[in-house]
Amino acid sequence: MDALGLLMYGILLFPQLEDYVDLVAMGVFLAKKNKGENPAMAVLADTYYSLHQCDERRRGILRCCTPLLYLWLTSHLFQCKHRTTCPIEDFKWSWILPMTKEEWVRKLEEASEKSIRWYPPWNEREQIIIKCEGYPNVPLLGTEGAINYNPELTVQQAGYPIITLPTEEALTPFVLPGPEALKGVHYQKIRRAWSSPTKNGVIEKLRSCGASPEYRQWVEERVRTPRDSSPQQYEVPETLEVKRLKVSLDKTKAERAHWKRKLEEALDEIYHEKHVNDEITKKARVERETRLRIGSCLKAADKEMCTRRAKRDQVTIQKERLKEALLDSQRREDEQRE
Repeated sequence: MDALGLLMYGILLFPQLEDYVDLVAMGVFLAKKNKGENPAMAVLADTYYSLHQCDERRRGILRCCTPLLYLWLTSHLFQCKHRTTCPIEDFKWSWILPMTKEEWVRKLEEASEKSIRWYPPWNEREQIIIKCEGYPNVPLLGTEGAINYNPELTVQQAGYPIITLPTEEALTPFVLPGPEALKGVHYQKIRRAWSSPTKNGVIEKLRSCGASPEYRQWVEERVRTPRDSSPQQYEVPETLEVKRLKVSLDKTKAERAHWKRKLEEALDEIYHEKHVNDEITKKARVERETRLRIGSCLKAADKEMCTRRAKRDQVTIQKERLKEALLDSQRREDEQRE
């Protein structure tokens, strides 16, 4: 079952290369299997990111879960007379025939506000997420990168009428490529933002998919206005948590600098003590060598003195013997004279 699930993640939900499951898909699969994380946000993020990339380049191939995107598209373009509970069941009872590329182009061109089914019955919900903490809209984090979407433009799909115009802040695009989005401060902010999303609910169970004249006029003007090709800058507002972390980081840096100075002072002191110890050791070695040389000289002198003393004693003995011999000789001479 794990192998089948991994194939579903790698080939269907997060496709990269044909018949190939990459490490990113494996990571999402393990996050769902081991931690219970919902992959819906990653699937939605990859879909938005892929559509954005194709729109920016005016060409390209969608690298997202195209079957889910196809179900979403058909559920809004084709009418279903049965009350269904999921998009797959809705697709089944819509009796959609296979269509060529030209037929799809014509179908999309003929779509209008009245022909689009804004609010499928299976999409009924009590609340929708309108923004996340620290963001004017909803940030999404996927395998391809990070991107945001504006719920104020999609509330008709949840049974809300669009009355007021969206703010410029809410429409500010936020797009980050994979390497930049999957690490660093943005990754932490997006994950933290989803811990406390802001939700809105239907008032008195009334459903409406209409739009105000002001909104329709705004959409028409926005469509006619040439789009600026230069990317807009988006700065994530700093939250109290980020400020607290910055203060903590500054404090940590100050403590690190303080302890670095202490370490340098201790190293200097150790170096000085080592130098003094080396000098003392050197002097002690010189003194020991000097004492050894003096001791050797004293031993040699003592040996020489002992030798000379022995010679002196021998000479003294010989002298005494000669003296006695001389006395004996004189005594014999005196005896002979008498």
